[in-house]
Amino acid sequence: MATTAGSSSPHRPHADDSPEQSLPGEKVYVAVGREEAESRATLLWALQKFCRGAGAGAASLVLLHVYSPPKFLPLLGARIPAAQVEEQELAAYREMELQTISDTLDQYLLLCAQEKVHAEKLVVESDNVAQGLVDVISEYHITALVMGAASDKHYTKKMKILKSRKARFIEHQADPLCKIWFICKGTLVYCRKAVQLSHEEMQEGKQSSGITHYSVEKSASLSEMWCIANTWLCKSIREPHIQRTTSDPSYISGKDNTKESYDCCDNFQHVLRELESVRQEAYEEKCRREKLERELCEAFQKAQASEILYFQEMKQKNELEEKLTTIMEEIESLTIRTDELCAKLQGEREQRIVPILIVEILSRVRHPNLVTLIGACKDAQALVYEYMPNGSLDDRLACKDNSKPLCWQLRTRIASNICSALIFLHSNKPHSIVHSDLKASNILLDGNNIAKLSGFGVCQILTDQFKARTTLYRYTHPKGSFVYIDPQYLVSGDLTPLSDVYSFGIILLRLLTGRSGFGLLKEVQQAVEKGCLQAILDSSAGEWPAVYAEQLAQVGLKCCDIRRKNRPDLQTEVWTVLEPMLKSASAMLCSLSFKSVSEDLGGVPSYFICPILQDVMRDPLIAADGFTYEAEAIREWLDSSHRTSPMTNLELPHRDLLPNHALRSAIQEWLQTNGD
Repeated sequence: MATTAGSSSPHRPHADDSPEQSLPGEKVYVAVGREEAESRATLLWALQKFCRGAGAGAASLVLLHVYSPPKFLPLLGARIPAAQVEEQELAAYREMELQTISDTLDQYLLLCAQEKVHAEKLVVESDNVAQGLVDVISEYHITALVMGAASDKHYTKKMKILKSRKARFIEHQADPLCKIWFICKGTLVYCRKAVQLSHEEMQEGKQSSGITHYSVEKSASLSEMWCIANTWLCKSIREPHIQRTTSDPSYISGKDNTKESYDCCDNFQHVLRELESVRQEAYEEKCRREKLERELCEAFQKAQASEILYFQEMKQKNELEEKLTTIMEEIESLTIRTDELCAKLQGEREQRIVPILIVEILSRVRHPNLVTLIGACKDAQALVYEYMPNGSLDDRLACKDNSKPLCWQLRTRIASNICSALIFLHSNKPHSIVHSDLKASNILLDGNNIAKLSGFGVCQILTDQFKARTTLYRYTHPKGSFVYIDPQYLVSGDLTPLSDVYSFGIILLRLLTGRSGFGLLKEVQQAVEKGCLQAILDSSAGEWPAVYAEQLAQVGLKCCDIRRKNRPDLQTEVWTVLEPMLKSASAMLCSLSFKSVSEDLGGVPSYFICPILQDVMRDPLIAADGFTYEAEAIREWLDSSHRTSPMTNLELPHRDLLPNHALRSAIQEWLQTNGD
């Protein structure tokens, strides 16, 4: 509904405005959007206007938000069309947005509660926010609405008309029975009055006789005035006919009532003149409205012309950019030789720096559940790790090469090994280390099926001026399967230790079910909710204890929560669940220990035996005398102030110890072969 020159100026607030008079239980809807400051100012205005000082008749508030699904999604620093994003990722992004909106509305509800005002929230979804508001007004029969009037760039203190397209659309299209206050920066800019009919007027309109009068407020818009004038005009035109057909004794009495008859005629003429005057006013209003519609049509035509001109300019701009690209290619061809020399120098520099970065970083990361770095090959630009004979967890879950399935005891121990390694990395000082590529193929198993993490790659440590919680970042994006990647990392690009927690949750669910990661999270959620978790457990792992399976499933689902703040801490929450399982599973494992092998099986090679402990070595170290000892035994020997060799009794030239990786791998391979 468009305002006209004949309408009175929009209502402006004053310092002495009193609270709006409202009936008890009446609901005032307050439209809030994504701009928190503007929405908060609008809500505070509504609280001041309708709820303060009104006593028992105070209105209740409904916080209304129309959610419009995004056309583009921010992924990895780019805006990707929603049509090109998988349904699962789109649903996850929508859930995060709706959760954010719900949290914001909860803050507004808290503000209302502090003012002792009853309030509730309503979120609806529509492709178009303005049309969605119009539909909600009609569907919920809203009679009072408070909303914004203009964006920040359009607002001025002297503004008296609506600047926002959305506000103008709603002012035209909303149900006429709804009164709308348009607010900007906590100031009333414009108030659209509603067409209100009293109870008496509604009853009189249903009768067959009598004249029904409708009052037209001067601040009403043209559309409202035209609608009311037409209704009143039709009622008035029919009325003389009804009066003439009404039985009236004074009309039949003849000459005795002649004077009264003349008076009735005069009144009738007066009514006709008033009807003619109203008809003329309605006609003039109709003409003004048609004029405004013509002006609106012309404005649309100008907008279309501007759009065409814009596309032409964009075409010219693209042509200029193509020409500029051609020129830049020609310039680039002139500097190829310089670039080649720079690349050659850079390559030589990297060949010298990369091995140094690898002593500096990976050599300091030592843990029983991390793959040991043996060395680096400068010429091949390669890293050399210890040999892991049982391959990756991904291969073992798939029983590749007809390997034996992992029993549930081993799977429980593998989960504990991975958790222990992650706790170690995340608690590194002064900067935490984020693996960022945790997946089943990067978890390797040694000869005793002890799990160790691999796949760190070359990385750098960020300083505090970047992300305070992001301490280790990869040069390339994570190369793992999409199902292991933290959804919030895909949206924001922020990498934190909680990203590893999400990947660990997927691995826990894979250990339980033996299935691939695609769609696994949803399957486990449904199974837990229906109480049929046993139906999806991997039967090849043996009979899972119901309590352990339920606990691992709950931990895995919590680790995979889409919101990082809800994911558990590995050391204080997850490890307290896994540690009792690890002790129980270790006691039940049937694999032979190092000591039992040396006692029960003959034919153990002599060089596998520690000269001090006389037992099969687990972590062999080479001392300065050239002999190899068990790490624990030789360190205890040296810590006891011994300066001589345990074998030759000669003084040791130094106290340094070197890992004997070749012997360690040979011992593990021999134990695996003889243990089976």
